[in-house]
Amino acid sequence: FFLNLFALKMRLTCFFSAPTHNSKASYFDTSLSSRIGDRSDYQRANKAKLNREKGDLIRITREIKDKARLGDMREIFNIIERSKSRGIKLDAIAYTSAINAASRKGNWRAAQTLVELLKSDGISLDAYIYSALMSALTRGGQWLMAVSLLKEMKENDCDPDIIVYTSAIDACAKGLQWEKALEILEEMKQKKMSPDVRVINSVLSALAQSGEWELCLPMLEEARKLSNDPKQLLFAANTAIAACSQVGELKTAKRLFDEIKNGEIYGKAGPDIVTYNTLLDAYSKAGEIDLARKVLEEMKNSEASAGKKQILPDLVSYNSVLSAFAASKDISGALEVLAEMERVNVRPDTISFNAVMHVCARKGNFEIARRIFKMMAKRNVEIDVYTYNSLLLAAAENGKWEEALDLLRSMKKANKNHEPLRPDRISYTTAISACGKAGRSKEAMKLLDESIKSGVKVDEQILAVVINACGRAGEIDAALDVWKSMRENKIEPGVRSYTSIIDACCRVGDTDIALELFHLMQEEGVEADAAAWNCVVSGFAAGRNPATAALLLRQMKQNGFEPSKETLADLHTCLELSDKGFDSEEWAEIVGMQDD
Repeated sequence: FFLNLFALKMRLTCFFSAPTHNSKASYFDTSLSSRIGDRSDYQRANKAKLNREKGDLIRITREIKDKARLGDMREIFNIIERSKSRGIKLDAIAYTSAINAASRKGNWRAAQTLVELLKSDGISLDAYIYSALMSALTRGGQWLMAVSLLKEMKENDCDPDIIVYTSAIDACAKGLQWEKALEILEEMKQKKMSPDVRVINSVLSALAQSGEWELCLPMLEEARKLSNDPKQLLFAANTAIAACSQVGELKTAKRLFDEIKNGEIYGKAGPDIVTYNTLLDAYSKAGEIDLARKVLEEMKNSEASAGKKQILPDLVSYNSVLSAFAASKDISGALEVLAEMERVNVRPDTISFNAVMHVCARKGNFEIARRIFKMMAKRNVEIDVYTYNSLLLAAAENGKWEEALDLLRSMKKANKNHEPLRPDRISYTTAISACGKAGRSKEAMKLLDESIKSGVKVDEQILAVVINACGRAGEIDAALDVWKSMRENKIEPGVRSYTSIIDACCRVGDTDIALELFHLMQEEGVEADAAAWNCVVSGFAAGRNPATAALLLRQMKQNGFEPSKETLADLHTCLELSDKGFDSEEWAEIVGMQDD
């Protein structure tokens, strides 16, 4: 009993004499105050955390903008990765800055990756982001993706503005998609958006590069209605002339040039160097050397106008004229232009020298071509594969097989004029042709193996040259092996390979197989050209088979081909040596010509 009474007394004493509470009310007041204090601490901590995150976001966005100005996409992606690892989500502003940086670099893949990251952070694409991505696709030449993005914007109720439409048209222009560019332009007009002259010029560029000169003319008129800016209008007119140049529409090109010159398009400023060079290009492509030289002389004789310098021919001008001389195989004219460039201090470049080398090669003038080649090396002008191929062709035309092999070896080695160059299909074909003309069949076969090992795609043309090399060397078995391998590898023979194998058979007197191959060529729908007809007629004439040779000659003439002087000489010799013999009247009847 006493023990229980003592325990009760102790419990009552502890309750009424608690050290931290003077009363029941004060106990509850203290407890509430503690809870309120805890909540305030939490709010202050949360606010501090938000401020830190906001500060981090501002700092990261600033870093991205700084790297964007430098175009450092790698560091931008590193910043984004570090932010994600710290749990910091970037906002639309940061991502848009990064996408704009990718756009300026033309790195459309990086821009797309950034958009995917943006979506993964739960950010919706707005007009600014779409515009930045469209710009990246345009600069990257991705016209199809640009058109798809334009469609996506409309599906997501994000109306494209004039900047986005203009970028989409630019992308189509770069992709030569003039139909799509015109379609987007028409859509702009339907939406009551007024395209400016720059948009019209983008469409004009697409039309010009596709040679659609007739459609360029109304676009030029539209540009004249939209703007009075001389530079923009001159660009439009120059583009229209370029379209005419693409398809050889010289009359319209000259008319537009005269309109510019007479101030009918945009005032009295007159043509610029681009105008002259575009007209020169038109004449050069059409092979109108006299007209090209006339424009060149007009440039040299032009006078400076008020506030405008005299327009003198530049490197582009002279290169256009050189290409015209190269196309017409006029060596003296090309050399004269090259000398003139030296006199007026216009330094010839690789294109200039290559044009002269090309005309020398086509004329088979190896010595001049080699001097031009040495001149390029001496002046430290870059030598490329085209330069070597021109010199190889000149060597092949002269049967200089050893020089051809030396050239092939030297182009693979680095020197002060070029890095190691990789011979292409033309290089090997030309070198094999040089060996073939010299009867060097073994060297030709080695070059074929080398070309295959170097990754050059073997086609009908290169195999035809190998067959011809074997045939000239009298290696009929090797020629037939190459012919069979071509058929086994499903390389369709053309007139050149048929002519080579027929010639190879005729050279060893196997005219029966030659005639079978000639008939097979006709059965397979390969039309014989003058070279094939001359080959088979000469082959039978050399094989002392005048009757068949004369029959084939008649068929040749019936198909609209005239025999070469060499073929007629072979046939005439064959007839003279035959046992039957032919008199002059019969000879005239066979060849279809008067006996003079």
